[in-house]
Amino acid sequence: VGAYPKISPIPGPIKIGETLSVLVYLKDDRSEYDIVVRDCWAYDNEDYNAKATGRLQLSDGNGCSRKKKLFGKWTKTTSTGNSGATSIVHNTLYAFKFPDKAQVFLKCDIEVSKS
Repeated sequence: VGAYPKISPIPGPIKIGETLSVLVYLKDDRSEYDIVVRDCWAYDNEDYNAKATGRLQLSDGNGCSRKKKLFGKWTKTTSTGNSGATSIVHNTLYAFKFPDKAQVFLKCDIEVSKS
């Protein structure tokens, strides 16, 4: 909950519109790899291949936001605090729900490559 870096774990149900952060951690002690977040989708079911009836594309294959009012721009930082990561890619998401479901599930394609 909150905008990175001022975040805390989600304690339970949250309100529509609340600011959330999506984080992808990379631990690479030799600094050989880079990370990019590509397609990101929100689904109304964790079994997104078979049972999801609701879905929403949040970012495209280039990592660009498709829903700017809900989902921000991916940002990379090496200021990782005591997380153990060497870099973090983060984005801001404003809480929403699908009409018939209380939970939202995210799936993002992550590309890791040698720098």
